[in-house]
Amino acid sequence: MPVLIVLGLPGGYTLLTSATFTRPLSFLILAGAMTIVICVVIRHRFASCRLPWLIDAGEWTRVEVRVSRWEARQDLTVDTHLAIRRADGAILSARMRAATGDLVTAVAETGVLWVAGEPAPGRTVAVGYPGYPLLTVARIS
Repeated sequence: MPVLIVLGLPGGYTLLTSATFTRPLSFLILAGAMTIVICVVIRHRFASCRLPWLIDAGEWTRVEVRVSRWEARQDLTVDTHLAIRRADGAILSARMRAATGDLVTAVAETGVLWVAGEPAPGRTVAVGYPGYPLLTVARIS
């Protein structure tokens, strides 16, 4: 029996395929392949699943930042690279893989960002503005 499969992907992409399944195994293989495609397309969003736990990682720390590079995606997220200056003067680099455009704009205009916990190399932290819906996950290196 032929089956038409339409799969809507983030960013406005659509995957359209037609298949005839004579054995259940062929359906499982196609379903697995489509799952892998979806995961590859939205992999930058997986870190946001940790956000509720990262918010409770410690006190919010105010840091000075400079947006060094950013790239907007079709799903309205922005891949952003930052230079963070801690209170002790140390400069660290950070990457926000799935920031909103509003958050990146606020950071670029104010030069300030808040980090949950102490920013240290190798840590994944929640960043944004406490009390406002401008939050995302950043990896500090």
